[in-house]
Amino acid sequence: MTRFNNVYWGIALGILTPLLVIIAIYIGVGAELELTNPDRLRFNLKFLSPFMRLSLIANMLYFIPYTKARKNQLLKGLLISTFLYGIVIVIVHFL
Repeated sequence: MTRFNNVYWGIALGILTPLLVIIAIYIGVGAELELTNPDRLRFNLKFLSPFMRLSLIANMLYFIPYTKARKNQLLKGLLISTFLYGIVIVIVHFL
């Protein structure tokens, strides 16, 4: 398990997990987002912002089991990806 104790694994895990949650929420809610239509792109991004914030809860689930184990490098990667998502959410929200 020490090969997964890497910052890069944490960043990859921290980026992919919220993306999968966003896709699951998108399919579950049945939202009709048209990201290809430039006229409605601003409205659709405002609609997507709360889903992006909810998807970061999935990153918190990794902190519970890994804080007691020696996975500090993985947690650093998760924090980096969470902050990157936060920056993207702020940009999308105020766009």
